[in-house]
Amino acid sequence: GSGAGYVFDNVSNALKLAKLLAGKTWEKDSSVTSIGYLGSQLLLQEHVNALFKIEKKEHDTKIMVTMPDEAVDNLDLLKNLMLEGMKVARINLSHGNRELWQRMLDNIHLASETLGLPIKIYMDLPGPKIRVSGISTFNENNGKWVSKKSIAIKGEDQLCLRKDGFKGNTANLPEIDINTIPQVSVSLPQIIDDLQIGHRVFFDDGAIEAKVVSKSSESLQISIINAYKGKLRPEKGINLPDTSLSLPSLTHEDLELLPFVGEHADVLGYSFVRKPEDVARLYVELQ
Repeated sequence: GSGAGYVFDNVSNALKLAKLLAGKTWEKDSSVTSIGYLGSQLLLQEHVNALFKIEKKEHDTKIMVTMPDEAVDNLDLLKNLMLEGMKVARINLSHGNRELWQRMLDNIHLASETLGLPIKIYMDLPGPKIRVSGISTFNENNGKWVSKKSIAIKGEDQLCLRKDGFKGNTANLPEIDINTIPQVSVSLPQIIDDLQIGHRVFFDDGAIEAKVVSKSSESLQISIINAYKGKLRPEKGINLPDTSLSLPSLTHEDLELLPFVGEHADVLGYSFVRKPEDVARLYVELQ
């Protein structure tokens, strides 16, 4: 937000010092406009005001805290968070249900009213959940597939991503020659169609990186490139940065939740936006 405006000045000053220490001459590149730290802050403020159509001279940082399940009935926890500076309470709609969220909201507002401290409510729509739904490995001793809670992962390992909910059933193996490599089923089968050979696949917030090496109608073979964590587990998220997904940004569940969000939230979190039409669709649904 503010670094880019004065980074040129910082780099220039460092180069100047290094050259002078080495007994060399120094001339600053006058062709590059540098606005400095203060100028960068003022420019950032102008942009914020233009974006949000407001007129303010200063903008304060807001502390946002994701609400744990304890926020449902622990009033002291919420009071302490607000006293320590929490200005925004985030409720992740991927977890829980309306009854739990409503009790959480009631408790948040009670804490706010008791302390006389304002609080904003931020709600995240679940969106399409791309996750590992199951992992199975082949037991060479008895020739059977076994469902696993985790598998060890290292570079150059091979995995098979599958559309179906493979739970050790050998009757529906993928068409590609996978031998006995671990089988990983995914929560949204559509991604198997959208992924192409050479595309990258990230697991667990980027901790494990792989790429697609072969493909069939029902499955993909992927090769691990980097593994910054040694294990892969079910329920871990999958990210596909190279893939144009055919999934809707607003799922059926999101649409059902919008009235509840519109009634209770000050800020709406909307993930998986890929094109302007996704935002336009949200505004239509909100109206």
